[in-house]
Amino acid sequence: PGLGAQLVEPGNTWLQHFIGHGLTTTPDAAWALKRDNGQFDQLAGASVTSRAVIQALHDALRYFDEHAKDLLEGATDE
Repeated sequence: PGLGAQLVEPGNTWLQHFIGHGLTTTPDAAWALKRDNGQFDQLAGASVTSRAVIQALHDALRYFDEHAKDLLEGATDE
């Protein structure tokens, strides 16, 4: 219970640290916590959540790059 709950607490600005980061501006190895030799601070007291969010964002960016054409063209069989 409560795993990840800090992310949605009012006033939490931790996710804003990812603004401006992308695959072209942030090397793959940097998509980790600073304590793991990466570029990002962890959410205080929540290293598991922080690692999961960083990995999910990195995965989502890679997925988008691999499927951008299909995603941006939209569905054609509606």
